[in-house]
Amino acid sequence: MLNWYVAHTHAQGEVKSQLNLERQGFKTYLPRYMKERRHARRIDKVAMPLFKRYIFICMDITQTRWRNIQSTIGVQNLVCVGDTPAPIDESIIHEIRKRENEAGFVQVDSSPKLNKGDSIRVSNGPFSNLEGLFDAHSDSLRVTVLLNILGGSIRVKLPKNQVHPAR
Repeated sequence: MLNWYVAHTHAQGEVKSQLNLERQGFKTYLPRYMKERRHARRIDKVAMPLFKRYIFICMDITQTRWRNIQSTIGVQNLVCVGDTPAPIDESIIHEIRKRENEAGFVQVDSSPKLNKGDSIRVSNGPFSNLEGLFDAHSDSLRVTVLLNILGGSIRVKLPKNQVHPAR
């Protein structure tokens, strides 16, 4: 019976382990998402594993030489209960795949959940480190906030990724 299992990989070895497992005939799944990366005043997007150091493998452990996985380049070990690989519910894989976009990347909403009146702090941009109040979601990429500037509140629209809860 085919089940999904989890392999723990070496640090940054998810892709390497996926390639080596597939060369051995294993069906794998490495969910990835697009992460914004800031470097030298530039923002770009890079594909990152959804679960660092983990990859999913579909196999029938009664028919497969699953112990070979333990010595696959990139793989540290299989997640086991005792000496037997621990299966995971297929609905987990199904739910992750439902969140993938057309390009195959999992859609992750990294913006914090804010409600009207919540205290916020601007993390970067021209209003960096200013505090204010969350007002509303303007669209899928921007929010409206009330910033405390020069002793008064000014309504400003900012990118979602610049606004975070004040601590």
